[in-house]
Amino acid sequence: MALINCPECGAKISEFAETCNACTHKMNSEPTKNISEITPTPVSPKKGNNAAVILIVILLLTLSVAGYYYYYTHTPEYVKEHSLLPGMY
Repeated sequence: MALINCPECGAKISEFAETCNACTHKMNSEPTKNISEITPTPVSPKKGNNAAVILIVILLLTLSVAGYYYYYTHTPEYVKEHSLLPGMY
């Protein structure tokens, strides 16, 4: 329970009081809510980023396939077998 100031006379009164005890000023009929009474609004996830995620996945797959191909074709055994000039390597 919190104490608030009366808007008329400034006296400290309960937030649940209907009238001020000092000046009999009528307070708002609805007191302030407790934290436990306030319900949070759920946060919805963002939508529309699917195209960016798909593009990144495709790029990563392409780079990994190209990297594997480059690594495999630049081994000494592969170069010896597929050389256009035999005996140069």
